[in-house]
Amino acid sequence: EFKKALKRLKLSQRKFAAETGMSVSAVNEWATARAKMPQIAKAYIRLRLNMLIALGELQIDRASRVKR
Repeated sequence: EFKKALKRLKLSQRKFAAETGMSVSAVNEWATARAKMPQIAKAYIRLRLNMLIALGELQIDRASRVKR
C-alpha cells in the first residue's frame, strides 16, 4: 500500500524521506513491509493525496478508492 501511494504521488522513497525528514532507510523498510509506518507518515500521504484530489489531479475510484 505504501509503494502504491508513493507511485500515485509520483514520489521516490528518497524524495518522500527528504520531504518528511525521515531517513531513507526507514522509508525503505516501510516500502518493503519490514517495519510499520508511523501515523505521521500515513497522515502526510493522506494529506498529499487529498490535495491532488482537491486540485482535480487525482480522481476517486470506488474499486481502488483512488485513481490517477
